[in-house]
Amino acid sequence: MSQCVKRIGILILCCSLCSCAWLVEKPSFQLSGISLSLRSMTTLNGAIIVAVHNPNFYDLTLNGAEYRIKLGEASLAEGVSRESVKIPGKTQRDINIPLQAESGNIGPVFKMYISGKDVPYEIEGAVYVKVMWTDLRIPFSKTGVLNIRS
Repeated sequence: MSQCVKRIGILILCCSLCSCAWLVEKPSFQLSGISLSLRSMTTLNGAIIVAVHNPNFYDLTLNGAEYRIKLGEASLAEGVSRESVKIPGKTQRDINIPLQAESGNIGPVFKMYISGKDVPYEIEGAVYVKVMWTDLRIPFSKTGVLNIRS
């Protein structure tokens, strides 16, 4: 009889934990910006800045991110960050996703820059959020124009 009670107790506990996953509100992500610095004629260093809002009462842990960046028609950078960041409950925090781009394809971008033309960009990726015992993949994307004539 006690074995049966233990099994029922474990089953109730497991069901309770599974139902808690329904109580997790997805955090929202707003791409705040991108910073780039020229390291050499073919290498750019920088960061993607993402504002993360945690609507939950408890902390969430971001377990990394992936990204892809295009400037003009050139694919500038792709990468994965495995940095873990804690976002406290009911707060918003900026996170920096580091990037490094080494590409011979940035020549046309420099040509646009030198001629004073605006450079269109496209950034897309995803952030992995630790929820219970799994990672939840939440995508983000942004397109726009870098105004060179400021």
